[in-house]
Amino acid sequence: MGKVTRFLNQHGLVVLAHSLMVLLIVIVSNLQPSIILFAVSSVVPIYLNHFVLIPRLLNERKLWKYVANVLLMLVVYYFFFYTVMRAFFYVGNDLGMKNHKPEHFWDQLLLGMTMFVTVLLVIFGLVTSIIRLIHDSMSVAEMRERLSSIQGEKMAAELTGLKSQINPHFFFNSLNSIYALSLDASPETPSYILKLSGLMRYVLYECNQPFVALSKEIEFLRSYIDLQRIRLNEKYTVEFVVEVEQEEQPIAPLLFLPLIENCFKHGLGAVSSSSIKILLKADAEQVYLRTENPYTPSMLNKPNREGGHIGLANVEKRLKLIYPDRHQMSYKSEGYIFTSEITIKP
Repeated sequence: MGKVTRFLNQHGLVVLAHSLMVLLIVIVSNLQPSIILFAVSSVVPIYLNHFVLIPRLLNERKLWKYVANVLLMLVVYYFFFYTVMRAFFYVGNDLGMKNHKPEHFWDQLLLGMTMFVTVLLVIFGLVTSIIRLIHDSMSVAEMRERLSSIQGEKMAAELTGLKSQINPHFFFNSLNSIYALSLDASPETPSYILKLSGLMRYVLYECNQPFVALSKEIEFLRSYIDLQRIRLNEKYTVEFVVEVEQEEQPIAPLLFLPLIENCFKHGLGAVSSSSIKILLKADAEQVYLRTENPYTPSMLNKPNREGGHIGLANVEKRLKLIYPDRHQMSYKSEGYIFTSEITIKP
């Protein structure tokens, strides 16, 4: 039953159209024997075209081969039909042509009748071919739509997975730092709790959207850096410079966080004193982020240590998915300073 249903879905319209045209021409001709002969003989070329020539040649963009095969098929059909009609006359059946008696093999009346049914065959073939091509184009469009939907779902799932790869140790470290402040009865404790709450709210709710306003991402990064500063003493400095013209410009959420995480992960404890520099610039043309932090070669050469280059790979994957051909990313280590840069054209 399933095979029958699939066959009807794919070929039912062509079969129906051919059947209706055959029925109509037979009725209009008042059941003329030669037309009935045409109705029966048209099955082979019509369905040879439908099942073989169109899918194997025309759909494969082999236009000239398709045209040549169709012309060859029409020539063969012409001579076949004429020969069959001539054979009927030879055995005494005039096919309803009022006792016509051909004097020669190439009879003018039979040649004209054969030409007439060949033209009918061309018309039938055009109608069924157009139906087949329309059906194929609709099927291709539907397949592309499904593929696009699947790719969209896959991309959304991959982006969700990449966004979820934020280092959870940050939240635990922040809680520990805030707890230490509370033990010292620091007046800044409530503000840091509020910052941490804002970060968690942003990650859980705001980041469900594919894009957020750049101002929200900047606010998130400021809070993140402020919480990281709790653990720092006088020998560490953090410089976060923001030069943004359009703060409501949309940006993918949490895109810059892995790079800033790396600054603190590899910059703290790398040398006796440390300076972390973060620059974020944006205008109507592009968004630019640059980070600088000290590092020790032994840490940089261990990519599996606390994630290593996973954060950078995370960013690169998201950039390729969200900003294909509209981004640049680079990073280098020189003079015990690790630098990363991202340029995005929204």
